[in-house]
Amino acid sequence: MQQATWLKISPSNLKLIPDVIGVYVIGNTSKKTIYIGEGRIKDRVKAHVKNPKFTDAAYFMIEVTNSKRRAQQRERALHRAYIKKYNTGLPKHNTHLGGVNQ
Repeated sequence: MQQATWLKISPSNLKLIPDVIGVYVIGNTSKKTIYIGEGRIKDRVKAHVKNPKFTDAAYFMIEVTNSKRRAQQRERALHRAYIKKYNTGLPKHNTHLGGVNQ
């Protein structure tokens, strides 16, 4: 997501999310990634924002792929990039995934 911009989680910004397939990243108040996901962006981001486990969610960014397969590929690539950058496991709220597939 080299060209993506962090957007503050707010009702007005959530309304701007397109109803398309893609990948999204949710960040905390420091804009540190806490979740990387894929799917129908509008529905998924809104669901995470409403989830009580995501009380630390403050920002998000999106990347439209228009293809479920491409979104899954990008999600895996973003997971690998995160692990490489921070020399750690997956982001805080991705721990349920257990690992990264190729």
